[in-house]
Amino acid sequence: MTTGKVPAIDPEAVITQDGTDGQNVRFHARHFEAVAVVLRLRKRRRLSEEQKAERGERLRGFRFRPASSSSQEGPGPHVSPRNDPEVA
Repeated sequence: MTTGKVPAIDPEAVITQDGTDGQNVRFHARHFEAVAVVLRLRKRRRLSEEQKAERGERLRGFRFRPASSSSQEGPGPHVSPRNDPEVA
């Protein structure tokens, strides 16, 4: 497995979980660049508040809209025809 190469890069690395579908490896941040190449890791993108606002505005037209303009507040009680006293 690929994670077997991590201890060669960082002798302090610890495999905390080893499963059939993958492993969890803990290593020091100073080794991130070297380990990232082997494990194909990427740092998460961090957006500034300005970038978040710009993207939110640009994508405004793709927001979900309410299904209908109902005057009710939330879903009303559901009455099954079997439990309806008027249907006997």
